[in-house]
Amino acid sequence: MPKGADTLLTATQDWVHLFDEASAPEVMRALPEILQTRRWFGGKARRIEEVRTLDVVPIPSDSTSLFLLIRV
Repeated sequence: MPKGADTLLTATQDWVHLFDEASAPEVMRALPEILQTRRWFGGKARRIEEVRTLDVVPIPSDSTSLFLLIRV
C-alpha cells in the first residue's frame, strides 16, 4: 500500500465542515502525507514543511463541493 493511502479523515457532520475553523488544522496535518501519494502532485521528491489553507470556496451549483486553495 503506498504511503498515505491509509490516511483517513472522518467527518461527523457534512464533509464540507472538515475545512471550517475548528477542523481545518487536523486536515492540514494529514494533507502532506496524502498529497505525496497523488500522481498529479509535482513535489514528491521534496519534503513538505507546511500545508496552509488560503481560501475555501463553495461551488454554487453543488452544495457538497468546495474549491480548496492551499499553499504547500
